Amino acid sequence: MGLQPTHRSDQKTTGSTRTDLFEFDVFISYTLEDIDTAQLVSQVLSSCGLRVFLSDATLKKKLGESWFEIIQSALEGSRHFLLLASQASMASPWVQREYKAFYNHCYKSGSRRLIPLAMGTYKNSQLPLFLKDLEAGHLHDDDCLTKIIRLFGGADLEQLKQRLSTTQEENRGLKQKVVFVEAQLAAAERIRLEMHDREDVIEGKRLFQHAGYYPIKLAPETDIPSLNRAIFIKAINYFLKDKHNDKLAAMDLVYLREDNLRYGDADILLERDLKLYEKLIRKYQLTSFIADLPSEHNRLFRNFIRLVDEIGDTLEGIQLEVVLHNVRNPVHSIIAARNTNGISNRKVGDPSTRFVADYVRNQGRSLMHCNGRVAYLKQFNGSKYVKATTTPLYDQKYGLIAILCINIDIDAVQAIKGQPQEFFEMYVRNSGTTPGFEQDSCAC
Repeated sequence: MGLQPTHRSDQKTTGSTRTDLFEFDVFISYTLEDIDTAQLVSQVLSSCGLRVFLSDATLKKKLGESWFEIIQSALEGSRHFLLLASQASMASPWVQREYKAFYNHCYKSGSRRLIPLAMGTYKNSQLPLFLKDLEAGHLHDDDCLTKIIRLFGGADLEQLKQRLSTTQEENRGLKQKVVFVEAQLAAAERIRLEMHDREDVIEGKRLFQHAGYYPIKLAPETDIPSLNRAIFIKAINYFLKDKHNDKLAAMDLVYLREDNLRYGDADILLERDLKLYEKLIRKYQLTSFIADLPSEHNRLFRNFIRLVDEIGDTLEGIQLEVVLHNVRNPVHSIIAARNTNGISNRKVGDPSTRFVADYVRNQGRSLMHCNGRVAYLKQFNGSKYVKATTTPLYDQKYGLIAILCINIDIDAVQAIKGQPQEFFEMYVRNSGTTPGFEQDSCAC
């Protein structure tokens, strides 16, 4: 159930005199792995006038008292409860005790709220059954923190603005409050974006950075890449060991199997391998990662694919091809291709070239950190020469995800010397629709 902001008569704005009997407005429940995010959330709520209980900060002020008694007292003395729901926190026995205690003994619909706030890869659909009917949000949602501030009775900018427009007598004081709250909400948005960035980054190395565990082999004569089952199984066993924990590499490994199945390839795993594979998925909690692959693929590549299509349309007919490679799956790396006829003749779903597969596999670290494009002369099918320009593309969450290749047919360009007019006409050809305000200025 999504967050439903309300304007309750018992909610107070910053500067109001508090008449309730609660010591805290919000109890934040979290696990140690999420301490950075918890502190940032606490900072946002506090800046909007809410009194926050955060165990890391509050307990330091009460040294010598019983820790258990402090938590119990804080739960009873907190008007609302904010559950920072992550994969780690929802597996924490102590966090479970906290939200169950508040739900069973303190929660009252509308007056003492319990709001789960999902973070990272955790989804509200994964919440325990008795929490699913509660108002909930996700930290990635743009206005999530603003809604939570309103629900918990923090400073409400919209309410202040309404009063400002209707109550002339209080204009000066209210204007000061509006300026203050606007500044605090702007700071909250900056913090939200910072938390979003932190959550998106996955710690670890790429699979191709683990020498000997990248299950891609190139055929000796054709250089066509394919999955190698023996290395795939070896990699599963390697990343199942605690001393080799690497979620990013495990995600790359799982992606290789799942994406090739999407193309209709035969499964790289035998039936006897599936339990081992499922064990890897459980260890790194990748069930939702697999379910989200189609939408994540769209998020990662839709703008790059559109770029290939637009460049391809603009430069059609002038001996230049544009190809986009998904480096996470060399077996079916081409996800967009334009103007390839007569040059490489490649199409969507085709494998990567030797350069892409071998370079990513053996020198991925260098490619990931290069600051510019890579340019070289290349020969297709033993005869066709092209000038190739390769540009690596990145995602904040995964790192290197794609390579954009622009290849110019050298032989065809040299042949243009005998027919420059035809080339010129193709070069200036209008591949789109001219807007009305540009009609008069069109010179060609």
